[in-house]
Amino acid sequence: MLDSFVAAGPSRNSTASATWNIGFDAGTGVGALSVGMIAVQGGFSIAFVVIAVLSLLTLPLARQAR
Repeated sequence: MLDSFVAAGPSRNSTASATWNIGFDAGTGVGALSVGMIAVQGGFSIAFVVIAVLSLLTLPLARQAR
C-alpha cells in the first residue's frame, strides 16, 4: 500500500488508497469463493491442501518482487 502511495504521489493518495482497497477486497473475495468451491467438491481438507500448495508456488514470486 505504501508503494502505491509513493507511485501515485501526494495529490493522488485517495485514488491510490481506493485502488489498493478494491484490489485487496476483490482478492479476498476470489480466494474465499475458490476455497468454497473446492470444499464443496472435495471437502475442506482438500481445499486447504490445494490453497497451501498454491501459496507455496507463489513464494518465488514474492521473493523476486522483494
